[in-house]
Amino acid sequence: MKLILIVFIATVIAIIAQTGSPQAAGLGDIEINNQAKSRKEAGVGPVIFPHTLHEKYDKCATCHPKLFKKKKGANMINMGANMQGEYCGACHNGMKAYPMFHCDKCHTDVMQVK
Repeated sequence: MKLILIVFIATVIAIIAQTGSPQAAGLGDIEINNQAKSRKEAGVGPVIFPHTLHEKYDKCATCHPKLFKKKKGANMINMGANMQGEYCGACHNGMKAYPMFHCDKCHTDVMQVK
């Protein structure tokens, strides 16, 4: 009986270790809707961040907590910081991922300059 219990506990621990954090996985799209004044001046809408897509390419520790705090509203993401290599700009620098000047890849409602 003890052996069955030990095997069961070991199996549960192994499954949890392989799947990672069940709360973080599969978050889907996250709307980043801060910096309203500067976004309006720039003519862009909020960012739709595809968290699930990023989960396919990186481990959680790549971004959390080094680049992003895991609390809604705790990150003051802005283009100035991004362009300095912080937040999204740590990867979206034209070397690891597409550069920051592709506004329509992240922002909604991008006004076209004519």
